[in-house]
Amino acid sequence: MSQKNDALLMTIPQAATALRVSVGTVSIMFNYGDLPFVKIGGSRRIHVDEVKRIASRGARTHRSNAE
Repeated sequence: MSQKNDALLMTIPQAATALRVSVGTVSIMFNYGDLPFVKIGGSRRIHVDEVKRIASRGARTHRSNAE
């Protein structure tokens, strides 16, 4: 890796900031399976490519209970 920040994984707050959503929204995306994560010890990390995918295409849309 080069000297610049070439991290492959992001923390939940980093991913939330990059996507301009709340930490709670990232957790909801985990629960719906929209944003895969890896567990390292007791921490969840999100691959940078997944954050880029969501940023470019968006998450899946979900039906509301009203439909």
